[in-house]
Amino acid sequence: MSLFGNIHLIAKQLHSAMLLIAIYSLFIVLADLVSLQFKLVFSIFQVILRIVFPPKEKSLKNENILITGAGHGIGRELALQLAGLCNQLALWDIDIDKCEETAKAIRAKGGKAECYKCDISDRTTVLETASKVRREVGFIGMIINNAGVVPIHPVLDHNPQEIKRVFEINVISHFWMLEAFLPAMIANNHGHICAIGSMTALVGSSNLVPYSASKFAVRGLMQALEEELQEDARKPKIHLTTVHPFIVNTGQVQRPRLRFPRLLGVLKSEYAAKEIIKAIRRNEHEASVPGWLLPLHNIVRSLPMETFGLLKGFMDSGAEAHEGAWHGDALRPIILRQHSTPVLGINQSPVLRHTHHKNGFHRPQMLHVTRQRQISISDLGLHGLLNGKELTQTAK
Repeated sequence: MSLFGNIHLIAKQLHSAMLLIAIYSLFIVLADLVSLQFKLVFSIFQVILRIVFPPKEKSLKNENILITGAGHGIGRELALQLAGLCNQLALWDIDIDKCEETAKAIRAKGGKAECYKCDISDRTTVLETASKVRREVGFIGMIINNAGVVPIHPVLDHNPQEIKRVFEINVISHFWMLEAFLPAMIANNHGHICAIGSMTALVGSSNLVPYSASKFAVRGLMQALEEELQEDARKPKIHLTTVHPFIVNTGQVQRPRLRFPRLLGVLKSEYAAKEIIKAIRRNEHEASVPGWLLPLHNIVRSLPMETFGLLKGFMDSGAEAHEGAWHGDALRPIILRQHSTPVLGINQSPVLRHTHHKNGFHRPQMLHVTRQRQISISDLGLHGLLNGKELTQTAK
């Protein structure tokens, strides 16, 4: 047989082999599609079962739990509620005095808590503090990344240092916490990491552009980390939970914009903490506070962007611009910019003015006049005005 004949024979054999490989690959894809259909039906059935019959909440009695931002707001309330459920708490905050106040309240009720001053945006400080915690408390089986900052004003009013600080605390700190505690969790084949997100991680909000971007980043971080852990050959039993609360009465959002406060109003920190703990104990991957917001968001997000925008504009929930507060960190002085509208304070009361949202819906805008004590739109029961007229009422 000639050289060309051999080449032709080899080419023919290769063609046959490639054809067999293609047929086999097609068969595998078809088999996977059939399997996928069954798995999809089963997963939907599981979700329905979890809604109708919520899973049993796991015990935390042997857990040592670390909470960042434990001196204020949600972090403090989480610590107070978890104290009776877990073995011991390690409380972190940059404001050590506030942190000690939380620990003192826990010890008064018979709980165990140790306080540590830590700037979570600084990698060296995080690693050093984590080492101290391991020596004094032991293995940390759960961390709750709660600390964060919330500057609230238009995006062009943020200075570069402020934007950098938002991402250092709200996002980068998560990586330092993972570096400090994840290896031990993997080695012990046990752990739970909870990130406190925000509804602005699901729906962007005006006056909260850097904050919203940081919370979107945290959501992506947690989703990617979960996939990475699932692909890890060691298959570590580490649960991840991301919880997105609506506006909570922690002092972060001093001028909330709420069109339907009875339906979706400012949440009490006690309620938010209770729901977060419930999500953790049920090993939820992702949850919201209130719980119905996340499922509703997932449904509404399937609509066209224009339709979604109309619904969002109709609800018109968010925050009016003001200097942001820091949750789980030292409170910064509130310094009003010259062009900013005043923050609702001790000697002011709200005035509502009828304005129009960009989507054509009416928006009650809050202004302020002198008053004796702090009140809100909900206190007055004023949820809108007619004919663009202003309405004032002084607190009793």
